[in-house]
Amino acid sequence: SLAVAAMIKISCVKIIDAIIDTVAVPLIGLIPEDHGAVWGKGEAAGIAMQNIALRLDGKHKPLYRFW
Repeated sequence: SLAVAAMIKISCVKIIDAIIDTVAVPLIGLIPEDHGAVWGKGEAAGIAMQNIALRLDGKHKPLYRFW
């Protein structure tokens, strides 16, 4: 249901925020679990990794939001 999906999204954001606060380093990206990535077909993981590479290269790229 939509309510469950919203609760999962809020939980993910809280966990991510807690991790960032704990390690005290800037977040350059998140890579979603993507079983297709093993076979080279993982669109979500591929986009996330490309965005991280661009950010490391100094380009402005927003975080890939998969949640």
